[in-house]
Amino acid sequence: MSDLKLSSAIPIRRYQLGEFKVVLLGDIESTDDILYQFILAFIPEGKAEPLLYITCERNQAEEQREGSHRIRVIAPHDARIFGSSDRWRDIEAFAEDGLLMARKLLDLTDEEPKRLM
Repeated sequence: MSDLKLSSAIPIRRYQLGEFKVVLLGDIESTDDILYQFILAFIPEGKAEPLLYITCERNQAEEQREGSHRIRVIAPHDARIFGSSDRWRDIEAFAEDGLLMARKLLDLTDEEPKRLM
């Protein structure tokens, strides 16, 4: 499903969101040209692979007039950029906005994410 080409990433936090386990990754190295700051991976209960990724990527210099970082959502058969902001270079802001976005995308607006670690 994913076009993520990661060579390494370190789990920083874990959350529970409805029936999804969510892992927030940092210290990411990839084999493509994308500079990942953070990645949220949404794994359905009982599954091994994520159903959804929300990435925080550093914008190239020519793209930074709108913000230093962008959010991209990667779902089965689709990947879209949802905007740029300087705000998302901060882990707290990215986690908050990414989890809120996922709640809407996964139709879990009645669920509050619970931080596990």
